Amino acid sequence: MANNLLNSGVSALEEVEKDLTSRDSMSELLLGLQGRLASTESAIAQEEKDETEEIEATIKQRRGALSATFAKQLNDLRAKQKKAASERSKNKESQMDSRIKDETAYLKEQNKDLEKQLKKHFKEEKAPGICRSRFFYYMYMPRGGEIVKTILYFILFVAVIPVGAGFATKLLMEMNDKIGAKYVHIGMIAIPAVLLILFLLIYFIIYIRVKMRHLDAVKEGRTLRILIRKNEKEIRRIEKGIRKDKDESHYDLGEFDDELQNLKASEEQITSEQTAALKEFDEKTKLEITEDIQSKRRASLAEKKAEAEKLKTDLSATDQQLQNLSREISSKYETYLGQHCNTLAVKQLIQIMQSGRASVVSEAITILESANQVDETSLASASAAGIDVTPNVVTGSGEEASSSEGTSSDEAN
Repeated sequence: MANNLLNSGVSALEEVEKDLTSRDSMSELLLGLQGRLASTESAIAQEEKDETEEIEATIKQRRGALSATFAKQLNDLRAKQKKAASERSKNKESQMDSRIKDETAYLKEQNKDLEKQLKKHFKEEKAPGICRSRFFYYMYMPRGGEIVKTILYFILFVAVIPVGAGFATKLLMEMNDKIGAKYVHIGMIAIPAVLLILFLLIYFIIYIRVKMRHLDAVKEGRTLRILIRKNEKEIRRIEKGIRKDKDESHYDLGEFDDELQNLKASEEQITSEQTAALKEFDEKTKLEITEDIQSKRRASLAEKKAEAEKLKTDLSATDQQLQNLSREISSKYETYLGQHCNTLAVKQLIQIMQSGRASVVSEAITILESANQVDETSLASASAAGIDVTPNVVTGSGEEASSSEGTSSDEAN
């Protein structure tokens, strides 16, 4: 077979060229199929991704809208509950105040009578009105817990007011540049001293001229004041007990309790409906939404998948054909043509033979290899000299053709 091919003419090379061209075309077709398959698979992946995102977004939006509807109903209902509870609390507070008023009315009435007795008593004794005041008894006849208030009042009048007035005087005098530091210190000491003396003077004048002069009347007033204080203490005790009492049977709150109970029942019903609706959505509606979206995209996705399967089939068949053709070319031609078993080299061999420089394939190969060696040597020399040279293409004319023919003739001889 080697002798047949190497000794064959141009028609054999044309047959080789035809097979190589078929292989090249088939390779290009294979690359095209691979590109189309990759593009189709990418489109399928994008379609599936878009489908998944649309399903998730739709489910999220629909479920959120459903939850929001129930949430609004619950919020409105809880607002009504809050308002009803507030109205109930206010009504209870009002009824509690009325109860306190009713249960302490007799004590308050007693205190009014005692105040009248106190006023009448001091009027009959011709004692000044100050004797009826609580402040008078704090300062001149304290009893029990009143002693603490007495001490605080003395601290106020003996220390706080005089000292405060002294510092105020100091600041005011320092603001006046015409007053010397000496007078400032004098004023700071003198003003508190004057106020202290004035307080003590007034205190003892009242003590002597009021308390001691009307001592029996003051003692009787003390007795009445104790009764008033006792009643006030009892009033506070009753009020505290009523406010701490957890028993609400004393108050008419049935209307409010019924309203709150109805609102609570409505809340439980809406909550139950919400749970059932969300459960139905998750178990049924979600699947319906998924099926609806998938059905809209199913035809397009199926078409792309069918196209991908067809491309895979064509790709497999083309790849198999290419492998078979490549093995056939390798076994039939490559062993004889070697490195020249490619479309470009075979075209050049055909040109050589068609130009008449070679009659058989082996001669054409020799001429082509010689021409390539000359081109490589010339290119190396030109490059060393810094000249840009493009390798010559083997043609059928010129000196190169003559020299190649001469070389071929010499080899033949």
